[in-house]
Amino acid sequence: MRMRHLAAVFVAAISCHAAEKATLRPAVAPERGQIADAEVRRAGGVAALIALAKHADPSVRALALRGLGRTGTPDAIAAVREALRHGTTSDATAAAAAIGIASALGSIEDKDRGEISAELIDALARARKDVVIEALGRAGDASALPALIAALDGPDAPAQEQAALALGRFGRRGLPIDDDSRAALVRASTSKDAQVRYAATYALSRETIDTSQAIVTADAVVTALEARMHDADPEIRAVAIAALARRNATVAAERSLVDALPDGDWRVSVEAVRALAGDHGTDHGREAVAVYLVRRRAQLARATDAHAILEGLRLLAGHADRDPVRSSVIAIMSAPTGKDALSIGWMQCLGDAALGELARLASCGGDALPAYEREILLADAIGDGRGGTPDARWAALAPLVASKDARVASAAISAAPKVWKDLSAEARDAAALEVAGRLEHGDDAVVESAGDAVAAYLADHEHVTANHTKLSLMLVDRASSLDGNPEVAITLLGDLGTALLLGHTDICEAARGDPNPAVAAAGRACVAKMQGGTDPGPKAAAGEPTKPPVDPGTVIGHDVTWHVETTRGAITIALDPDLAPWHVAAIVALTRAHTYDGLTWHRVVPDFVAQGGDPTGTGAGGPGYTLPAEPGSILDGGGYTTGAVGIADAGPDTGGSQWFVMHDRAPHLDGRYTRIGRVTAGQDVVDALQIDDRILRATVDVR
Repeated sequence: MRMRHLAAVFVAAISCHAAEKATLRPAVAPERGQIADAEVRRAGGVAALIALAKHADPSVRALALRGLGRTGTPDAIAAVREALRHGTTSDATAAAAAIGIASALGSIEDKDRGEISAELIDALARARKDVVIEALGRAGDASALPALIAALDGPDAPAQEQAALALGRFGRRGLPIDDDSRAALVRASTSKDAQVRYAATYALSRETIDTSQAIVTADAVVTALEARMHDADPEIRAVAIAALARRNATVAAERSLVDALPDGDWRVSVEAVRALAGDHGTDHGREAVAVYLVRRRAQLARATDAHAILEGLRLLAGHADRDPVRSSVIAIMSAPTGKDALSIGWMQCLGDAALGELARLASCGGDALPAYEREILLADAIGDGRGGTPDARWAALAPLVASKDARVASAAISAAPKVWKDLSAEARDAAALEVAGRLEHGDDAVVESAGDAVAAYLADHEHVTANHTKLSLMLVDRASSLDGNPEVAITLLGDLGTALLLGHTDICEAARGDPNPAVAAAGRACVAKMQGGTDPGPKAAAGEPTKPPVDPGTVIGHDVTWHVETTRGAITIALDPDLAPWHVAAIVALTRAHTYDGLTWHRVVPDFVAQGGDPTGTGAGGPGYTLPAEPGSILDGGGYTTGAVGIADAGPDTGGSQWFVMHDRAPHLDGRYTRIGRVTAGQDVVDALQIDDRILRATVDVR
């Protein structure tokens, strides 16, 4: 989630049962603070959490079990499984939820999934069914499919919904589903319950299938998805279109997709644009998008109308050499200006980039768009093959690689491998050395981009030169000092594995015992690559993580309201300290220190999220410390639905100051990312945000 650029008010909370939810909302007590303190210690706090999981108060036991799931060490998982097998109904329910959280955070070993699946299936008769089914989707293996199909075909709507989502999570995990599961999803997609219809449609969008060949004739799944494009619920219409695109069925459903372009909900229009103009689109579909965008630009009645236009311009960039795409782009750029200067500035600059008018990028958009954004667009355009000969492209990119602005430099460095592959051997070596020199840059985003680029160069075995040794040493030298931002450590460990620098397994082995679980996982993956795919398994952490400089006791048991004034208007957010005390305490502290005032929304992905809170604006910045992951389950209420607010991270326990707000529902974020609250006013403002809108001022009330 911590990336920079990528291409209905509230919906009902996911199977929210108020009585059961109360088990995770105890009265303020010393134990609540003890649980938060034990969680932040990770392995060092497991003994305390195990003791609290035997407390007389069932609400304390439930919170302690959740904490054990968040911690995820082998002894923590063992204690949770014991409660699942032998605990009371409420304990088994909380334990199932904890197992799901642990799996979403990467703490469940594949070798244990068969036994865990059997234990969860056994718990279906003793614990809350929808919670157990959610856990099966996150932690189960193929042996869980019959139980999921039975729940999907059963009479209980919450269980049906979670069974469909579970099958969708199988797809996210790369696990195939069988014909019976697929048929059950098709049946569920016609349910009278909108939540079940959404979940089934979502699952069909996530199925692991071979998409190398386009689907040209509608099969049962495509027919079902086309039917959902006419659903009364716009979220279902949008996810149905996304499903068709992911299944490479845009050819089979092209007529329906074209008809969906002018949908009354902006999110549906955005997905139709993506499907028709994206990688799986056709020339005919792109032409239809181009014509539609001109009509949309002529109206531009709402701030959200700009999303489809901007998304379309980004996707049509490689196809503007033919009409009517080219003439449509020109028409969009020459349309009268309006009140939304930032969106129009983006249209003009994206139009110039699409047309290949790189010289005009220096001044496009006037004062509406910051100069660094124009330079980023230039770097992206050069990387996409525009700008003349390979030598001319590198000559234009090299100054951007050397830029003092980390946002520009990281974008240019990411584009460099696409350019140097076409250079002569001598020029390619010189370009790679120039990029490698940025490994010593102080900004994390630049170091990460440079590490990735150098690793890609070293992994290209078709162009091995004498400079490979020098480049290898530069990468190893930088990776040898992994102190500081764990995100940089994760990236560089991955780079060592990509480059297969076999003589330096010791760096990866040392990281395997890092107290930060994401760094440890990166070290483990690196060692596995160095050993030809042999997984060394987990390693005990060498010490406890550094405790963040905030106090969760200042927010536990309080009502916390966050007020965020933006260039588009005001957003009010109810924060949830019971679910995420460390993160909410950090938000309060950072807000009171005015950290957020003046920061940009550096990432906006229409029909997904708006993200801000990065002091550097690169997508890799933070407050100088990290926080323990605090994700939840359906026991904690509504998940990542429209208006939910979460913390961006690069892996468990790497979150900091960056946060995001949902445009639409995203079940794949549930259980993995820390959710800190929900928008209570100003969702229309969230929906209207564009990259480079700003947070003018943030304040917080703690009562």
